[in-house]
Amino acid sequence: MQRHLRRPLTLELRLPQPRLLVVDDDPSVRSVVRTAMIVEGYAVEEADDGLDAIAALSCAQFDIVILDLGLPRAGGEQVLATVRALPGHDTTQVLLLTGDHDARRLRTCLEAGAQDYLRKPFEHDELVGRVAACQRTKDKLDALRKSSLHDSLTGLLNRRGGEHELRRWGAHSLRHQEPLSVMMIDIDFFKKVNDEHGHPTGDEVLTEVGRRLKSCVRASDVVVRWGGEEFLLVLPNTSAARACELADRVRHAVSGAAIDVHRQRLDVTVSVGIACATGGVGDPEKHTDALVAQADADLYASRQLLRASEPVTPVDRSRSG
Repeated sequence: MQRHLRRPLTLELRLPQPRLLVVDDDPSVRSVVRTAMIVEGYAVEEADDGLDAIAALSCAQFDIVILDLGLPRAGGEQVLATVRALPGHDTTQVLLLTGDHDARRLRTCLEAGAQDYLRKPFEHDELVGRVAACQRTKDKLDALRKSSLHDSLTGLLNRRGGEHELRRWGAHSLRHQEPLSVMMIDIDFFKKVNDEHGHPTGDEVLTEVGRRLKSCVRASDVVVRWGGEEFLLVLPNTSAARACELADRVRHAVSGAAIDVHRQRLDVTVSVGIACATGGVGDPEKHTDALVAQADADLYASRQLLRASEPVTPVDRSRSG
């Protein structure tokens, strides 16, 4: 009997293509860099002067910027300052190109935030090696930044990361005069979960509640573990009415099915507070701080109503056997 052997299925993991911007007024230099970096796997964009470079940086994020210092319309130093000032480019690596030997100028640029430099004319292998070193640095910084902005238990943004997103969407709301809603969510009687079932069970409950919250929201919405048993949702372009509809979905998503943890089934509920603002003027930080304070006050009122009624404690429906 003949046996037919199946080839093993190989899944190729496709990582996002790194992006590189080369800024030089010499088309031959841009061509050399573009050809070399495409071979290395980069998506390459070009700019032939400082103002075009600033425009490109304002529209997209780049892993690496290869930047000539002697540019028309806006010099390399001005472009470098733009890279370091623009949101989203805090880990972008800048590799300088220079044809002169002004050590003081190079030192000034390195102190201003450039990572390395190449003197013209440069060798292909030196270009590739220095770009690779810059990419390794960026990857390490991105990993550190991600860990500093995310909660290690749930994988959600932590408070620091959430505040960053709040500011970003607050500025967007003011700039485009769009509604921004904020929802504070608190797990009811969570202390009893920890006291009666232990902290490992409490951790599992937090993780599952976070997962259920993520399942309720759009890709543009932001879910944050705000602290302890509190979560925060940042809801761009969401009216108060739509936020209230989402709050009903959130309550149902959490309480609609028991959470299975360590051979136990726990019924868990949440209290919700909502705040919404439509556009306006002013400082984005004050704008979002006021929203969070209003949502927190609304959450406090919800919790007071819950505690004034018959307590709904987590029910242990342990499996037999």
